[in-house]
Amino acid sequence: VELSNQRNLTAQIAALCEEYPETPVVVSSRPDSQFGGWSEFKCATLQGLTMEEACTLAGRLPMDHELRQEFLEDLQSGLYAGYSDMLSNPLLLSMMVLTYGQYADIPDKLATFYGQAYETLFQRHDALKRGYKRERQTDLDMHEFSCVFSAFSLHLYDRRLTRFPRALALECIEKGAALAQVSVDPEAYLDDCLRAVCLLLEDGLEIAFTHRSFQEYFTALYIAGAQLKIRRALIQKYQENANSDDVFPLLYESRPEALEEAYVIPRLAALRREIGASSRIGTAQYARYLAALGVTQVVL
Repeated sequence: VELSNQRNLTAQIAALCEEYPETPVVVSSRPDSQFGGWSEFKCATLQGLTMEEACTLAGRLPMDHELRQEFLEDLQSGLYAGYSDMLSNPLLLSMMVLTYGQYADIPDKLATFYGQAYETLFQRHDALKRGYKRERQTDLDMHEFSCVFSAFSLHLYDRRLTRFPRALALECIEKGAALAQVSVDPEAYLDDCLRAVCLLLEDGLEIAFTHRSFQEYFTALYIAGAQLKIRRALIQKYQENANSDDVFPLLYESRPEALEEAYVIPRLAALRREIGASSRIGTAQYARYLAALGVTQVVL
């Protein structure tokens, strides 16, 4: 429902409930803080889809028949197991169906998939609703919107936050727009992130990323596109998180040379110094490496 019509529609629903108090009324919507004030209603949250439910939903979405069959076969033969945290979400499942419908495949590289997923959310998601074009509050193109969101994601990743208050979201959008050198109203941009592009959602009194992986992808995207000096500094700063999230793997897929130069090669050089390897790696150096890992017994 377009923003200009929401207030009037809310009043009509309230009037309907008051005039016919015994009539059950169900309202389906994306998460929105306004429902907290609907005292006559109880809010329910959808559970994640099982594989069978994901197959049922995917089978009902508009898609070429042959592609649909291929997608359903992929779902049952391992795709759901590999992407269960995403495919259990109806919105993200719909997004993947659109991506699959366009490219007839799910790419092996996560960075490629998330790039396609962002494009789907930005301009193709409404293709599932024929004749409908979602209203946006900003006039940014897809690249400009991405640049701001990348810097926004970096600010929150720096604080290790995936959930945050609205005031902090607006502050990080303002900082992100300044970094991206894009002029935008923070309130309007946040509204587009929540309602039009669906990269964020309102969860109670806080705002969260629709999926944590989007934050990691856009953080990696910012680092990949940063100037050399800044890129090196950011990689050095976040190297302690290398094994706890997907920022570095996503960065490596998009710009392997950047990660190799600022992270892999320096760590290999430090390891060689630690194990005393001046040229070739032999048994003695390997034993020192195992000892550094805490391995005390080895059977050869």
